[in-house]
Amino acid sequence: MEGQGRLLAFEQDERRFMLLKQMLKQKGAVCAEAVHANFLKVDPTAAEYCDVTHVLLDPSCSSSGMSLNPITDPDALHELADLQQRLILHAMRFPSLEALVYSTCSVNDMENECVVEAVLSAQSKFVLEPALPWWHRRGHVLSDLNPLHQHIARCCVRC
Repeated sequence: MEGQGRLLAFEQDERRFMLLKQMLKQKGAVCAEAVHANFLKVDPTAAEYCDVTHVLLDPSCSSSGMSLNPITDPDALHELADLQQRLILHAMRFPSLEALVYSTCSVNDMENECVVEAVLSAQSKFVLEPALPWWHRRGHVLSDLNPLHQHIARCCVRC
């Protein structure tokens, strides 16, 4: 950001909020501000957010791509996917939003391609664009018979 603009990082968990504040300070992120709040309770139409143009959404997930003990319970995965969808749709309500990046550390289709599909089906204002077109590992095709699934796979990135 080169010292320009304003970055707000929302975290509702007290421990993670304190860690976030510490990391922002340690990294010298002068344009970044940690906000101890539930993002879903933030009013996107409030005057203080009228100029928000970009959102990086890194929600809670199963940690299946990073943890030795990821969440594997099917009911818990469905709850996470539902929360992730609600967070994305909420972020899309910011009136000046131009771009939204959704990121998880999960390897589960349910938290990645399925969430993207559900969000695309729930709204028509935003379109899915390919992320990092030079990156060779793409998303999973959920069904060869569905052109939307093929598009989602081409646009998503896997590490």
